[in-house]
Amino acid sequence: MELKPLYENNNYILVGLAQDHITEVVDDSLVVELDISRGELINGPWSGQKKLKFGFYYPIEKNEIEDYINKLQKVFSNKKIKKIEDLLLNPPKKAVESLIWLPERLKNIDYSNVYEIKSAIEQLVKIRHQLFEEALNYAMNNELKSINEAFDDGDKYQFELKHLDNSEDINLQLLVDLTKKVEATVDSIANLNKIDMDEFDV
Repeated sequence: MELKPLYENNNYILVGLAQDHITEVVDDSLVVELDISRGELINGPWSGQKKLKFGFYYPIEKNEIEDYINKLQKVFSNKKIKKIEDLLLNPPKKAVESLIWLPERLKNIDYSNVYEIKSAIEQLVKIRHQLFEEALNYAMNNELKSINEAFDDGDKYQFELKHLDNSEDINLQLLVDLTKKVEATVDSIANLNKIDMDEFDV
């Protein structure tokens, strides 16, 4: 894990990158704010010094760091941890500008808009899921009504977009086409920017 727990306040902790905290004293670094009781990213990335100035946080002792790392690994999935690390490794410009002092790795950073691009992909993936769900619900109440009625309570079946491909219903065709266009857009953006789609819940 590239993350290092730095400060705590009950269930909330500030976490930075281990590479930014090799020495005992650091003038400033980017941190994210996490809720380790619910496994949620609350805020960040932002200046650690500014977070401390306006929040009530206490340093995590050396002998407690391993315990906090274990807590992080218990409540956050590997995918979420990777996302947090990526936020700190490829921060948005505003986050870097919040720093009072720049770590060496951020002095010549190339703002390739990775953060914004990944955020856009994440939103498009959510839209794709919602479109597919709406299309499937529409089909289940129309062309696939007989199949829907054949299911008993508790029955499970994994439908995919290809199951809706041969519909003769124009409304359903439009929903399916739009879903495919969103998928194609996501693939194009990811390929163009060499982004690994394994980071997202596709």
